[in-house]
Amino acid sequence: MCKLLIVEDEWIIRTGLRQYFPWQELGVNDIYEAENGADGLQLALEVRPDLIISDIRMPEMNGLEMIEQLRPLLPDTFFIILTGYNEFDYAKQAIRLGHIQDYLLKPLEYEESMRSVQNTVQFIQAKKEEQKKRLMLVEEQNKWNQSELIKQLLDSNFDKKLPDKPFSLSYPLESEHAMYIPIVSTHIAPYGSLSLPDLNWTGEMLQFIADHIPIVPICLEEHSSPLLSYLHQNRLYVIVCCQHVNPNDHNLAAALKKVNQGQTHKTYISIGHPSSSLYEMGEHFRYTEELLLLRYSERETYFFSPNSNSSHPKAEFSAIRLDGMEKVQLMTTLEQKDTTALRKLILNFSHRTYQLNLRGNSRQWLIFLQEVISLILRYTDHHHPLSSEIYSEQLIKLRFIEDFQTSEQLFTWLADWAEQIISNPEQSGSSGLSETNDTYIFLEIEKFMKQHLDHDLSLQMVAERFFYNPSYLSRLFKTKLNKNYMTYVTELRIGYAKECLKDPSLLISDVSLMCGYKSYKHFVKTFRSITHMTPTDYRKRIGM
Repeated sequence: MCKLLIVEDEWIIRTGLRQYFPWQELGVNDIYEAENGADGLQLALEVRPDLIISDIRMPEMNGLEMIEQLRPLLPDTFFIILTGYNEFDYAKQAIRLGHIQDYLLKPLEYEESMRSVQNTVQFIQAKKEEQKKRLMLVEEQNKWNQSELIKQLLDSNFDKKLPDKPFSLSYPLESEHAMYIPIVSTHIAPYGSLSLPDLNWTGEMLQFIADHIPIVPICLEEHSSPLLSYLHQNRLYVIVCCQHVNPNDHNLAAALKKVNQGQTHKTYISIGHPSSSLYEMGEHFRYTEELLLLRYSERETYFFSPNSNSSHPKAEFSAIRLDGMEKVQLMTTLEQKDTTALRKLILNFSHRTYQLNLRGNSRQWLIFLQEVISLILRYTDHHHPLSSEIYSEQLIKLRFIEDFQTSEQLFTWLADWAEQIISNPEQSGSSGLSETNDTYIFLEIEKFMKQHLDHDLSLQMVAERFFYNPSYLSRLFKTKLNKNYMTYVTELRIGYAKECLKDPSLLISDVSLMCGYKSYKHFVKTFRSITHMTPTDYRKRIGM
């Protein structure tokens, strides 16, 4: 929508111009008036119109003088001048000065003047759209620059030299007047729920940080940003710039607890040590990431900083050691396939984690987790020679620690994995899974998929849900079912769609969403490729 300013000393002409054209239909929603060039100059600077229609001869300041002063001040404003026959040559000469888009000849002839106004408004709207796209590209480039900067810091490739593309900061990379603070935030689904990307979460978190930390804007590529950010999987890395101001930990903790109140997905934030040098942020980010592990020993705590401490006394880390007796118990329950004893033993580690002080000891706790997993993998190696190929890197490389809200959820996941290993029918030989176990696995996977067909069932997500390496699971589909994974999922979706289409109360668009297709056209196309008929034809075929 456009803003219009009419500058004309004769009241009747100003009023007539307001009524003469269908401004709303043309895309003009705000109309302002001035009765001479001096008033028009002042009003234009206040309202910044997209289009000014101005007479030439007016008292105090004529239209061309006003336009001459406004052009450098309002470079995005365009002009149409009103002129009579005796000023026609003067008007044509003025158009050559630039930004005067056209002229209207008095007395106005409707068709001709309407065409002139319409063309000008369309030209302005096209320019605005072009500028909008250009700003979006600049914004995307700015975000990419931010991400690249933080990625280099995280990768420790920012060794006292700037990236190829220069970054202009409102403060130097090293400054006595500003402190850079690293922040890491994560958004985690409860165990058992699908962890879907929340498109609103990133923006909400950046706004939350900006609202609760007094910051100095950082300028990249001549575009000011209140903070720098980089989203990787479910972790948001942020750098804020402060003028020797420390965030109020108590206020942040209280505000974040309020954000999480009543939510199933929980948001956690950790703030690291401030530094006067941006070069040091990579090292500080690693420490800040480790602070997030404190959620496993501190119940219902969502904010962590170097200064925050648990209100409950914690035991020394030695309390979590996996002693010789526990190692024997773990291997014995696995060998005896005692699922009850195995689950009880693993969940006991969760209760003991809450008694620990993980601050400064998180790496030892990770070593403990690795030891538990290694013992279970030793059992699988003995019974299943290809276990290193079968099981997900989430387990082997401890990537799963990012995916849980609480210690109970984490150890429940480990217990489920261990129980799956000993509950499955016995595997035999060195070729991987047996025929009996294949049936078991595919039945479980099919059951899970049918419960979540309205979600994006990626191979990665399903593989992690069943603790498998994605490439191994993909090979399993091809060798055992003689079809690839995506074909299998598509057949499940269309099979479910055929059942749903039998319900006359459901619209075909509803069925599309229920089967995981956000695009109605894509659903119809896929349905036809499988069944050789459209959903509508299918309903006719079954008598609906």
